[in-house]
Parts: sequence; C-alpha cells; structure tokens
Amino acid sequence: MNNPRTVLALFTRIPVGRISTWGHYTAAWLWLPGILGGIVWYLAFQLFGSTDIGMIAAVGGEAVLTGGIHWRGFVKIFDAWTAKPTERSQVRSQWGAGAVGILFVVLALMALGTLWQHGGALVPIVWMMPPLWARALAAWATTWRRVDDSSAWMARLARETNLGSGAWITLAVALVFGAVALGFQAINVFGGSLIIVGLFLWWGVRLFRGMNEELLLASVILTEIVALYLIIIFMPVAVF
Repeated sequence: MNNPRTVLALFTRIPVGRISTWGHYTAAWLWLPGILGGIVWYLAFQLFGSTDIGMIAAVGGEAVLTGGIHWRGFVKIFDAWTAKPTERSQVRSQWGAGAVGILFVVLALMALGTLWQHGGALVPIVWMMPPLWARALAAWATTWRRVDDSSAWMARLARETNLGSGAWITLAVALVFGAVALGFQAINVFGGSLIIVGLFLWWGVRLFRGMNEELLLASVILTEIVALYLIIIFMPVAVF
C-alpha cells in the first residue's frame, strides 16, 4: 500500500512516515487528496453556508491539509511568467512571493469568494466536486511527457511512477463521483474544466519548456475556480 502513502506524502501534510521510494501508479491515487479536500469544502459549507467565512474556512482548511503547496505553485507560476526567460527557473526556486504572484492570488481569492456566495442554491454534496476534479486534472497533467529540465521533482515523479495508466483511474473516479452527485451534466462541466485548464497547462508548458512542479500544483487552484464557476452557471440546482 505504498501508493496511497506516496500520494499523501507528496500532496498533503498528513504524517504518513518516511517515503524513500515513490510508489508505482501514484497518479491512480490522486483522487484521495481530492476527496479529503472535498470533505473540507463540504464541511465549510455545512457549517457556514455560502458566506465569506465559509469560503475562508474551505480555502484555509484545504491549505492546512496540503501545507499550502498549491497556492505556492500558483504564486511561483505567475511570478516566473513576468521574469526574463533566463531567470524563470531561479524565480520558481526562490522563497517568498513577488508582486505579480500576490496579485494573482488576490484575484483568485476574490473569484472564489464571489463564486462561494453565489453557490447557496447548490446542495452540500456539490462542494466536494471542485477539489476532487482539481486533483483529477492534476493527475492528467502528470502524463504530459515534456518535463521542465529545472524541475527535479517532476522528473523523478515521471521516472518512478507509471503516470499514464494511473491518471486514467483518478479521472474515472472523479467523473463517476461527479455523475452520481450531479447527473450526466457533470460530464459537460468536467469537460469544460478540462478544456480551460488544458489551455492553461499548454501555455505553461510552452512558457517553461516542459511540465514542472509549480505548474502542476497551480493547476489545482485554477481547476477549483473554473469547476465551481461552471457548476454555478450550468447547474444552479443539483439533482442529488
């Protein structure tokens, strides 16, 4: 059972002991931190409803669960975006956040706050979808074979795990869970998220000349925003 421990060690801050060798088919278990993040969002909505406090509890609780790694990646991607091509790898490895990264974090939080307030008509189970789907698309992103030379973490992940086969398992789990909660309209919402986040990843891979750790992690934040937006627009009332 090294695969669940590996994915929890890599993508959360849950103490699972020392992991020296990353398990095969790690991407097949990326739905696990997605479910855990979804539970955090679900509880936040149940406790505080569609209020600013609810959004803060959801985002903050998920950040505690993950150690804020996804927000760190989000910051680094946009900081590096504005840097010179020769300095992008250095910017990604630096501690702290630059002005551009902070600006995009503020914009993301504002978007989440607005979307959260407009999600009051949704039944609580819906709030589990964005975190779960975000990890599913991250699993898909691990299959992109072009790896940024400066990302040793991503290179090791690609080398030690069977990403392609595992990613399909996580995608299937997320889609089936969504179909149970939202009906077959979930396929449209999931597909729309896939297209938008896919364009973001395509841009990032071109920018950094390959997939890297920060791009992979940043895709989770973007997917959560996009998925919640599409759910609210196309499914104002859930069927479950």
